[in-house]
Amino acid sequence: MKNVKIMGLTVDNFKGQRHLVLDLDGRSASIYGDNGTGKTTVYDALTWLLFGKDSGGGTKFDIKPHDGAGRTLDSKAITAVEAVLEVDAAPLTLRRTYYERWSSRRGGGEVLEGHSSDFFVDGVPVKKYAFEEQVASIVDEGLFRVLTNVTWFCQGMHWRDRRAVLFQLGQVEDDRALMAERAEFAPLLAAMGRLELEDYKKKLLAERKGLSGVRDDVPVRMDECRKRLEGLEGIDFAALGRERQALLARREAAQADLARLSHGSLLEGKRCELASARLERTALEREREDYRRGQLASMQDAGELDLQLKRSEAALRRQEERLALARGDIRRAEEQLERLRERWRAVSAMAFRGEDCPTCRRPLEGAMLREAEERFRANRQQTLDDILAESRQKKETLEQGESFAGQLEADIARDKERLAGQRQALEAARAAEGAIQVLPDYEARRAALEAQVEQLSKEIAVLERDSAAAGGALRETVRELDGQLRAVDGQIAKQGVLIETRRRLEELRRQGAETAARLEEVERMLDLCEQFVRYKTSRITENVNSRFQMVRWRLFEEQVNGGIAECCEATVDGTAYSTSLNKAAKVNAGMEVIDVLSRHYGVRVPLVVDDAEGVTALRKTEGQVIRLVVSGHDPVLRVEMEEKSV
Repeated sequence: MKNVKIMGLTVDNFKGQRHLVLDLDGRSASIYGDNGTGKTTVYDALTWLLFGKDSGGGTKFDIKPHDGAGRTLDSKAITAVEAVLEVDAAPLTLRRTYYERWSSRRGGGEVLEGHSSDFFVDGVPVKKYAFEEQVASIVDEGLFRVLTNVTWFCQGMHWRDRRAVLFQLGQVEDDRALMAERAEFAPLLAAMGRLELEDYKKKLLAERKGLSGVRDDVPVRMDECRKRLEGLEGIDFAALGRERQALLARREAAQADLARLSHGSLLEGKRCELASARLERTALEREREDYRRGQLASMQDAGELDLQLKRSEAALRRQEERLALARGDIRRAEEQLERLRERWRAVSAMAFRGEDCPTCRRPLEGAMLREAEERFRANRQQTLDDILAESRQKKETLEQGESFAGQLEADIARDKERLAGQRQALEAARAAEGAIQVLPDYEARRAALEAQVEQLSKEIAVLERDSAAAGGALRETVRELDGQLRAVDGQIAKQGVLIETRRRLEELRRQGAETAARLEEVERMLDLCEQFVRYKTSRITENVNSRFQMVRWRLFEEQVNGGIAECCEATVDGTAYSTSLNKAAKVNAGMEVIDVLSRHYGVRVPLVVDDAEGVTALRKTEGQVIRLVVSGHDPVLRVEMEEKSV
């Protein structure tokens, strides 16, 4: 470990000190003095020497001594700070000066040109960059402030920077290594890709915000589509198409009439059309009368139909009786055929077992036995042949009976169908008695022809009076039809809007489902992030706090919504450093932090404890400690050295 000690410090014309020499010999010391005697100036002089800044890190401060009115006591005095250090038991002397540069001007007098600084290492003048490199080789500026100021790390440093240092101190594995330890974090590790956890979480939050907007917007858009559909789905586009064709036909007819009018043939054509319409009207009346007479001629007497129906029913019953007898014959033939089969099987199973002599009753032997066996076989075969012949006869009888029964069934089915027709005819005759039907569509056709006759009569009358007025009327008709066609086309065009609205509605349904699914996945990944942060919280807090004895670090805090927020707060016995910890506890906590960090970074520098009068028992530390103590009994600085160097 690199160990840096202050052997001596000389201050000239720096802030409130005209000349001060501290001979510390590398030992810890207490510097006593009343307020304004320059205790903090000692610390400022050391940091100005090393880094050109005061102990608070500022670069704009009055370096030279001033009087009570704020005027520089001696503008031409050289400000100088020199420190004799011991770095790993090797002496090193550093010196920085600051002075005004004056030049003589013509006519007498001097003018201030600016300020300059000189730098020395072990008494040798060096450039500023070489001086800064020498200081940096001893200790980094930021680290020097952390290791010399007991309150800087716990209170002065930004909490995120403080937290980063503690993470390094605890040697906590990176997020990916921690995720790899637990199987439940594998989906999170895969989803992060090359992003860090915090960036991935920001990405998820941004995506959730966008998805939530889409989720909330989709129902509104769908409701708009449904309302649009309500006004479109009631339109009969097929009827509009037919209406358009009819309007086009009327327009073409009007245009044709205009053309005929210009050629002088319109009036004659209209008269022909009128005559044709009247003939068609007369034909309609004749068709109506024929239809009426046809109904009267087709009507039959209900009594005659009823008599025919009863005769048909009696004939049907006779046929059904014949079918029942035929089925009985078929059943008996099947039974006889089955008995013949059983008899054939029994005869076939008979075997020759010998025979006795009819005279002496002794069993036959030799030729007589063989003759008897042959006779047995011949008789059995004859019996089987007789059975087979009878079976064929029965089968023929059965087939004839089944054929006859099938014919009867077909005849009965036709009779039933004819009978149903007769019943319907009888019912129709009874219903039609006294009622004559009107020719279908007669009224509509009659009205259309009457309207056509009336319209043609008017047009002929106009043409007979004034052909010019007729032409104007036709042109007006064409204009009206054009307007109607535009209106119909406008309605028909809504069919495209209807199709697009239906497509949009379906797209919104799909988008809503996809958004809900993705939002659920995003929420799952965010929850997994929170779970990992909790796991990481436990690991990090445990690793970091294991380095300390008195101080405990609160690196995360639970939020009201259940989430985890990053923080970095030192506590002692559960009391927060920044809010409730007393001065002595703060100093001792800071000293422990400096000890731990010194060991971590491998460098130990003198520790300055300002306002040390408020601490009765300083924590033991391994490095050089300089206490700055307010003492009303010391109008000038007084230094007390420890007996033994640390």
